[in-house]
Order: sequence, then structure tokens, then C-alpha cells
Amino acid sequence: MAQKSKMLTAIALILTMAVAMIVASTSVTNAQEIPAQIPTFLLLSVAPSTVGVNQHVYINVFFSKPMLTTSLGGTGDRYENVSIVITRPDGTKETIGPKKADAVGGIWLQYTPTQVGEYKVQASYPGQRIQRWVYRFSVPHTTLTPPICQPPAK
Repeated sequence: MAQKSKMLTAIALILTMAVAMIVASTSVTNAQEIPAQIPTFLLLSVAPSTVGVNQHVYINVFFSKPMLTTSLGGTGDRYENVSIVITRPDGTKETIGPKKADAVGGIWLQYTPTQVGEYKVQASYPGQRIQRWVYRFSVPHTTLTPPICQPPAK
């Protein structure tokens, strides 16, 4: 019986050391960053649709989805270089921006028309490349000490 117990203990130690050697010899691999193009749409709304001279309209420019690397609290990336062009009834143009979107991809502003007639509002976004890193971790080569097995007490 004692011989069988010693044999099981020896097998357990050999298996533990074999697993430790396999883990220690595993090489570290790094993930590759794959660039992705994410279709995003720029939307625009102006309200109310009819106002008088010197009365405010509210312009809302917003993206169809927040940027993937955005987080609340002012951190992360935002859509940048968004421009709003307002064409007055006399044909003159006013450019507002470039603006930076908020965390959910929106830009909000108030505009006051000064002429009677129809205004045209257009928003544009040139696109943007976000450089992000790939999160990496490594497992150092270490020597693992197997647990010490004591033979059962007699």
C-alpha cells in the first residue's frame, strides 16, 4: 500500500513538472492590429423650420453611432473637424467650425437668422483615422515549484 502511494505521488510530481515546463516554454505572441473602416453617417436637423428675423433656430449635427474609442467623462476620441455651412437668402455663406463632437457623436448649436428668406444648412465631415494600440500582455519564463506532497500518515 505504501509502495502504491509513493508511486502515485511520483506520477503526480512528474505530471506537475511536465505541465510547468510546457507553460514556461510557451512563447509570447502579439495580436496584430487590423484596420477597420466603420461606415458612419452624418445627420442634420434644424428646428423650428419657420422663424422670424432675430429668432433662434437650433442646429443639431450628429453621427449615426458614437466613435468606438469614445468614453464618457471627457476621455477617448471624438469626431473632429465637422463643419457647418449656412447659406443666407442673399447667397452669402457662413461657416461654423471646425467643431468637435461630444461623447455620443453630437454637435448642438443655436443660430440667429438676420435676413428674411430661405436659409440652407449643410454639414460635412472629412473622415478621420484613429490610431489605437492593441492591448498586450506577456507571460514571463518562470520556474514553477511543484507542491510538496507528503505521504499519508500511518
